[in-house]
Amino acid sequence: MMPSAKELSYFYTAAITENLSKSASQLGVSQPALTLAIKRLELTIGASLFIRHKKGVTLSKAGKHFLAHVKPLIHYWENAKLETRNHQNEVQGKYRIGCHSIYMMRLTKILSLLLKNYPNLEFDIHHDISRSINEKIINLSIDIGIVANPIQHPDLIITKLYESEYSMWMSDDPIIKKKLYSKNNILICDPNLAQTNILLKKLKRSKINFSRMLTTSSIESIATLTAAGCGIGMLPDCYVATQFADSLRRVPKSPVHSNEICLVYRHEIRHLSAVKEITNKIKEHLKKEQF
Repeated sequence: MMPSAKELSYFYTAAITENLSKSASQLGVSQPALTLAIKRLELTIGASLFIRHKKGVTLSKAGKHFLAHVKPLIHYWENAKLETRNHQNEVQGKYRIGCHSIYMMRLTKILSLLLKNYPNLEFDIHHDISRSINEKIINLSIDIGIVANPIQHPDLIITKLYESEYSMWMSDDPIIKKKLYSKNNILICDPNLAQTNILLKKLKRSKINFSRMLTTSSIESIATLTAAGCGIGMLPDCYVATQFADSLRRVPKSPVHSNEICLVYRHEIRHLSAVKEITNKIKEHLKKEQF
């Protein structure tokens, strides 16, 4: 019995990540479903492909041998699908777009325009942090992404759209101003962002101190809490400029980290009419409307 393209894709993602939970998340399936698919594949092949352990999984000797054959098969399958779609030479189909939620406000106008102009075009939007979006594009889980400081990869086309600064912001609350350089500040941030950790290191060399932290994975919540006077927030200027320009101001002499916001997608899809139209519209609008 021939394994399905889905089973091969599941195996490939698990082999790259070496973690079934992370692989399932990237693929958008449950871990039991992923485990079952891999077991079916192992039964079809007649060999164990992974060695399971507490920290995740690693490829067995058979798995390493199989991976060497699977990678070109997956690329051949993806190219076959893309060439078939491209043969029609129409802007149509369903495309997976990945970005952090803060960039969605800029994409709304672009996606709305594309949907109106092309009735056979569909989008599946995935929100995540940039490094995860970057990985999912490499692993074929996402087609096109808006990524901050993307990791270079030979399979990717990376186009810089604009620069954004990640820094410290505060409200006009007089209490916040008064204790700005005291040790009683509350820092509001997303600890999962690479930018947060960079700024935290820079803060050690500044005069700004914090006694407590309020953490959340939502940039929207950080901005709202900061505007309400709950503390000092770590935010990108692109979000503040469009949503909180009248209620937040940058903390004087606070550390800054610059980000390159880039359009990212794989080389294999660059010739698709739909991809050309989508990426051209994103570049046209985001470069023209820089923050």
